[in-house]
Amino acid sequence: MSLRQSRRQQTAADIQAAALRLVRQHGLEQVTTDAIAAEAGVSPRTFFNYYRFKEAALLGPPLGLPEEAAERFRTSTGPLLDDLIVLLRAHLARREKDREAFRLLRRLAFESPKILALHQTSILALRDKLTALIMARMPGDMVMARLLALLMIDLIRITMERWLEQDQTLDETLVQIAARLPDLGTLLHNEEAQA
Repeated sequence: MSLRQSRRQQTAADIQAAALRLVRQHGLEQVTTDAIAAEAGVSPRTFFNYYRFKEAALLGPPLGLPEEAAERFRTSTGPLLDDLIVLLRAHLARREKDREAFRLLRRLAFESPKILALHQTSILALRDKLTALIMARMPGDMVMARLLALLMIDLIRITMERWLEQDQTLDETLVQIAARLPDLGTLLHNEEAQA
């Protein structure tokens, strides 16, 4: 990552942190983009270079899949499901310190249709990235790639929900839930045999 990219990432994170602080103190309706900019120590113009509105600032910059982990997944020859779990662990590892922010955002998503819509849009973008990565491992099988991507998205969702309600780390929660996934090949084979 270049110095410029690192600074941009830090500014985006600073604006998000300021937005979360202000919303905790004053509530979503009372917080303005100007107030967030002032709290973050940036100009309103800089705020809008990063986020279109305050709700977007609360969610922060979209976290794509970590590039190195995505590349390892793409080139791996290991079991697909195991490699997907490794990829998700790398993706979620960056969220471990954000538990309180996620608790606040979960509550706000019930109150703000805009926050909910932004969150759903980011989930769809992640689903599409996962689908493309899976397709790189199993070209020509778009249906299975999309199904596996949806399974991984739901695994993330369930992991996050449990993590917010428990004292375990995010990684421990993911590993515990992922251990309950059936061997999909065996499951499909057994269903075919019974048909």
